[in-house]
Amino acid sequence: MALGRDDLVLGYMTMTRTETLADGSWRFTNASFEARCAAAVAGGFAALGIVPSVYEDARAAGLSDDDLRTMLRDAGLVVSEVEMQHQVPGPSRHDELAAEVEYTLGVAAVFGAPRIFVVGGADVPPDELVGPFRWICDRCARDGRVVALEFMQIPELSQIPDARTALHVVESAGRDNGGLKVDIYHQINGSNDWGQLEALPGDRVVCIELNDFSIPRVGADYLDDTMHHRLAPGEGDADVVRFVQTMDAIGATCPYTLEVISDELVVLPPAELGERLGTATRRVFAAARA
Repeated sequence: MALGRDDLVLGYMTMTRTETLADGSWRFTNASFEARCAAAVAGGFAALGIVPSVYEDARAAGLSDDDLRTMLRDAGLVVSEVEMQHQVPGPSRHDELAAEVEYTLGVAAVFGAPRIFVVGGADVPPDELVGPFRWICDRCARDGRVVALEFMQIPELSQIPDARTALHVVESAGRDNGGLKVDIYHQINGSNDWGQLEALPGDRVVCIELNDFSIPRVGADYLDDTMHHRLAPGEGDADVVRFVQTMDAIGATCPYTLEVISDELVVLPPAELGERLGTATRRVFAAARA
């Protein structure tokens, strides 16, 4: 199934409960595979996005690969993206990187997912990330998959703070199957430079993540806010209409992934959550493309 700009993907973090522990670490609790399918169907989504732990949880619950593929087929869904569980390490830790990439690709192969997403490590400067990113692209190309690098202005997680830096890494790597993951949250809470978005080659944008949020943030801490307080598109203060129009203007044709990490929304029944996000997003699309 080829997905385009009108299709919606239910991002894995949207249905993952996030708890910030006293020591500053996180605990993640994934919704079941069945619940994710139910939410996606209710919201008119075309696909799911997952990380390997979502697959692991489903297998631990007794579901076989065939069970999962049947569940998707019966729901009219596909898995369109698998994100690597950990950030990309530097060149000196290649064996660690290779093992994780192989495992991620193995999960992607179960579902035929065409896209792999990665985040650069907190201790890996942009120029040192080029080599590992190029290697990931080369390995994924053997399986016919594309790779997207995400940017975020969170030094504790990544040294790729904005779209310009991410594009530099991708273009320096020089691989046709390498591209960018653009999350409106990190764009506006990061550089907030619309010119950087407008300068992106549309064919390099292989994932767009849509959500909304309060401006200013609910809490001063970027990391806490992004992991707990996102909103459905159109329910916050971000200019989501302009964002969609900008992505259209540069010629981005990938589907939109809903990554709405929210303590409020994650506790809703799956069908209610999916319907709310699907309806909200289509309302934004209608306003942006009127």
